[in-house]
Amino acid sequence: MGLLQELASHPLAQQYQELPLGQQIGIGFGAFIILSVVLNVLNQLLFKNRNEPPLVFHWFPFVGSTITYGMDPPKFFKENRAKVRLTSPKI
Repeated sequence: MGLLQELASHPLAQQYQELPLGQQIGIGFGAFIILSVVLNVLNQLLFKNRNEPPLVFHWFPFVGSTITYGMDPPKFFKENRAKVRLTSPKI
């Protein structure tokens, strides 16, 4: 048996296949959102490039910190400038 056949015969996969199409699409979309958030956070935490400017930490890819920036830009810049000064190495 191949890996896909083994996964398809799993009871959870069989339960998923028995769901209506709308629920399958909803579950797939939710899984996509969760996976993209997890990969985005791991990418920010594990793969920092010291040769590039610092990034502002954010949870959702493509949205980033747009909402917090839009609510109060001066406060956003002040808080993140303080974070960068605390974490950046002394040259």
